Amino acid sequence: MLISKCITIPSSKDIVSTIKNNNLQGGDIMYFDDNGDGIPDHATMISSVKSTMINYTAHTKPRYDEPLTTFFLQYKSGKVYILTIK
Repeated sequence: MLISKCITIPSSKDIVSTIKNNNLQGGDIMYFDDNGDGIPDHATMISSVKSTMINYTAHTKPRYDEPLTTFFLQYKSGKVYILTIK
């Protein structure tokens, strides 16, 4: 496994451009930063990428293919970091 880059998504309005500008795929690692302080609070995995949405799988509350917008609705100043895997 080789991490090719780290991508920051600062808000839900940046999801589509992140998808268009990066080669995201299921299995890439995603970290949630609930308060946007630069320190990740939870790790998840991307389960699927569609043209307008990134979906993830998490275990704290059982989730499979949860839309990333769910995170941004709950954590208004949160950020998301994605590590793409080659």
